[in-house]
Amino acid sequence: MVKHLLLIIGVLSFFTNLKSQTTYTWLNTAPDGNWTRGAGGAARWNPGGLWDEPPSSSATRLKFDDNTYPTMTNNIGAGYIINRINFES
Repeated sequence: MVKHLLLIIGVLSFFTNLKSQTTYTWLNTAPDGNWTRGAGGAARWNPGGLWDEPPSSSATRLKFDDNTYPTMTNNIGAGYIINRINFES
């Protein structure tokens, strides 16, 4: 009985985590190709118009879908956690 209860809790938490994931999209209006604040003071990510990197979380997804900066710099410190990076045309 306890095994079944733990299994149900595990499955529910898995699906809850999937539902709560947030995708942050790189803005083509960013002032440079740095993932976190570099030159210029302007937003880099949406939603939220973030100047710095999105929250570090296993529910964070990053999406790049423009060619504004073909050379980018991941200048986020070590230990940054994300779920997925999507590159789209």
